Order: sequence, then structure tokens, then C-alpha cells
Amino acid sequence: MQKIKGTVVSGNKEGAYYVMLDGYKIQFKDKLGITPYPGTLNIKLNSSEIKKLNNIDDSKSIAINGFEHNGKILGDVLSYKVSFYGNKCAALMPNRSSHKEEIELISGICLRDSLHLTDGQIVEVDFL
Repeated sequence: MQKIKGTVVSGNKEGAYYVMLDGYKIQFKDKLGITPYPGTLNIKLNSSEIKKLNNIDDSKSIAINGFEHNGKILGDVLSYKVSFYGNKCAALMPNRSSHKEEIELISGICLRDSLHLTDGQIVEVDFL
């Protein structure tokens, strides 16, 4: 198990839109076993944690395939099953994201509210 530390940050609220699109949502359920809460928890990584993330065994990644929606091509997403303070989650890394120093967590619950998380808080993600 690989542990990655980061800082909770607010996202741009696009995660909620994307995770609820059937093209992604169905794959999250089928491939990851997660029916996502409509939103993501964004975690910003420093350079040493990004290096650790880049060294995670690629064979553990799960591809979420892109698709077309309303005439727009939505990109592939690399995902990993993770545990976050006892919660079954997945870490998402969209291929087209401009936030390469962040991971986004999805879960069946609102992690921020359930765990009373605030921006700036240091957290740890266990990659399974």
C-alpha cells in the first residue's frame, strides 16, 4: 500500500458535473464499485508526493474511458482504488486536467462534510 499526503483544496466545481454524467458514472459503478456523490474532493500534492504518485504500480490503475457528450469529446480518466480514512474511494486523474498537481477523490458520500474537512488541512490517501 502506498500512502500519498496532500492538502485539501477547493476545486472549480466542475467535478460534480463530470462525475454525474452517465458516461463516467456507469463506469465508476462497474469498474470501481462506487456510485459517486455528485462532487469530488480535491487534494493538492507537493513535488515529492507527485513523485511518489508517479511510482505507483501502473498495473493497479483502472482506465475510465472518455466518450462523446453533446458533441464534445470528454477525455479518459486514470483511476485507482484508494482508502481515505476508512472510506472506500477512488483517486481520479483526468488526462485532460490542467491541475496535474492534484488528485480528485470520489466516494459514495460527501467526504468533505462527513470527515469535517477544510481547505488547507493535510490528509493522507492510501492507494490499495
